[in-house]
Amino acid sequence: MSFRLDERETNKQFATYLKQLEDRITALESANPLTHASIEGGALDVYDDDGNLRGHLGVQPDGTFAARPVNSTPPPTPAGPTVEPALSGLIVAWDGLWADADEAPADFATVQIHVGPDLGFEPDETTLAGTISTPLGGSATIAVAGYEEVWVRLRAVNTAALTGEPGEAAPGTPRQAVPQDLIDEIIDETKLAQDAVTEAKIALGAVGSAALADAAVTLGKIGEGAVTLNALGGALADGITQHYTDTMSDPAAWTPVQIPAGARWEHLADIADAPTGRTVGQARGYAALRGSTPIPYDPAVLYRISARVRTTAPSSAGRDTLYVGVMGFGADGVTMVNRTGANSTGSQFYCAASRPVLAAADGWTVYTGYLRGRAAPDATGLGGVAADPRAPGQLHDQVRYIAPYLLLNYDSGVTGPNTPTGVMQVDAVTVEVLKTGIVDSTNLVVGSVTTAALATDAVTAGKIAADAIGARELQANSVTASELTAGSVTALAIEAGAVTAEKILAGAVTTDKLVGLSVTAEKIASLAITTDKLSALSVTTDKLAVNSVTASQIAAGAIEATHIKAGAITAEKISADALNGRTITGATVQTADTGDRVIVTNDANGRGLLRFYNTANKLSAELSSGTDDTGMQAVVLKGPDPVGGWNGRPSLTIAADGGRSTATVKANAFEIRSPSPLIADRYVKASITGYLTASNIEVGHVTITPTPNVATSMTVTGLQLPLDATTIRGVATANTTVPGTTVRGIGLTDATPRTVTISINRTDNTPTGIDFILIAS
Repeated sequence: MSFRLDERETNKQFATYLKQLEDRITALESANPLTHASIEGGALDVYDDDGNLRGHLGVQPDGTFAARPVNSTPPPTPAGPTVEPALSGLIVAWDGLWADADEAPADFATVQIHVGPDLGFEPDETTLAGTISTPLGGSATIAVAGYEEVWVRLRAVNTAALTGEPGEAAPGTPRQAVPQDLIDEIIDETKLAQDAVTEAKIALGAVGSAALADAAVTLGKIGEGAVTLNALGGALADGITQHYTDTMSDPAAWTPVQIPAGARWEHLADIADAPTGRTVGQARGYAALRGSTPIPYDPAVLYRISARVRTTAPSSAGRDTLYVGVMGFGADGVTMVNRTGANSTGSQFYCAASRPVLAAADGWTVYTGYLRGRAAPDATGLGGVAADPRAPGQLHDQVRYIAPYLLLNYDSGVTGPNTPTGVMQVDAVTVEVLKTGIVDSTNLVVGSVTTAALATDAVTAGKIAADAIGARELQANSVTASELTAGSVTALAIEAGAVTAEKILAGAVTTDKLVGLSVTAEKIASLAITTDKLSALSVTTDKLAVNSVTASQIAAGAIEATHIKAGAITAEKISADALNGRTITGATVQTADTGDRVIVTNDANGRGLLRFYNTANKLSAELSSGTDDTGMQAVVLKGPDPVGGWNGRPSLTIAADGGRSTATVKANAFEIRSPSPLIADRYVKASITGYLTASNIEVGHVTITPTPNVATSMTVTGLQLPLDATTIRGVATANTTVPGTTVRGIGLTDATPRTVTISINRTDNTPTGIDFILIAS
């Protein structure tokens, strides 16, 4: 075999070239395609083998350049720490080991040190005390407040800011240099630099009264608004019992008692139309609130409780109501005492307002009530409004403190739906002790009030307490007509037996000085009123008690017609049998003043007339003697028209018609005429022009969808036939054009006063209407 030398050389060069191409292709296939790539103004997302996004490399959403992990897994749990005491702190070390991993994760960021009060505390941002930032472990010294034992736990954090489970807790106790870090009294004023003690260096409550020099607190040291009602103590706190006023500027002055979900209580400032202080308390929805400071309650004085309130938005409950009063407390100032003595927020003392309606159109409205004293032991206290200072409400016997109490938008919460739509505002609340009390008999020396001591008309009803003036307080003839205002002497102002003959000047007691029924028998001494003590015509009906004037008190012939007031003689003034056998002319006799009654009177022609009225005070019937429409003498009964009105036309006329008696009923109903004498077996003709109904007849209509060729029935209920009926007959018929062929038959069975069964047999299932009538006997 032979080769030419030039061919072998050419083939060798060609083989070498092919080998070079193969090596270059292999290198291209195995090389990283991004070796020479770059990111120009964007970002590259990195995914794991399962296609989950795990990172974002490049420009971030905030414009910065970073490698941001995405969908990271939380880091493992660090092994427990070692804890050593340090001066006022602890040295916490971590050995770099993990409780549930062999090595630190690549996205490790730091290990947090958390300090808590007990073994089982859960780390959060409030317990973080320090960090260890190397995955190989390390230590950190942390400060600890106090010298009590605490517990330390470690928790890892990765670069995605995810935290893992906390590790086991280890105890530690900070170390003190000596039993006290600072020996008592070691720092005196020579150790303190000028202005070294600043506000931040003084512990809360550290400055007590002993630390303040006398007169050290001047007006300039007290900030505006710094002294609130709740900051008062001692004699100043007792002082609020004289005059408590809250203008809703201090939220701490009020304690919420009940504010349901959705409702809200808040204090608003800069309210231009608030009358007192431009600040208001506002309740949106139902809110119950009490004053935060209990006020000592003195039962011997008169309290006035007031609140100025308005509604700015009506409630969807339909009523805008409120309660205003006080809440009672026991001797400890904490336990509530309501009007029954129970420890409850309900049934308190609502002396100023007890659920009145306050509409938005009413504007600012002031509610005022009065309190004084306590009820008898085991008795119930005030249960309603006491708006009269002369009749103040009493609290329960166990009440020793009070606080103002408001229930706003009441019907929006307790008795109605919980709705935040109703809005009420409170401008001011006051609790005042009234110094201008009532003068009663304990303040008067016997005989001290003389005629000269009284100005003309000075003694009015409001100035005199009930039973305050007795006979011993009055000098003889001291009360004259000029000292009494009209109506000032009431029964409550006069002690029983106090008015004797020598106390009254001749003619001093006139009609205008007496309130109706004020002078009763027990107020007047026996035989005290003589003729010279009474002015002419001064004794009128309203001044006399029932049956107080008997025959022995009246002079013979003294009472004439002119002495008797019109209308003065009423039923109770007339003795039994006084009118027997008497003829009463020109009068109207009736069985009652109103409602269901009968009136006996005359008509316009002077004939007798009976009128019957129903409970609605409407004329329901009228019976009179007169003539019928033919001029015959008759008895005429008039009744209402068919729709219940009154037209005054006869409804029943009975008149003599020759030898016959005719009865005519005219109410668009029917007319019956019968010959006279009325004989049962004689013929009666009835002409019906309207509708005939009877309680023993029932008519009705039903619709039945039948099953073809099967008797299909329906039971009708709700009938109103007489329950004592012994026989009930009925007829039913179908509304159809195919009787006997398609509709084969209709049945009516099992009739009772309340039910009946209707049936139909039809060849198809067409719904069929059936009318029926039942007659009971």
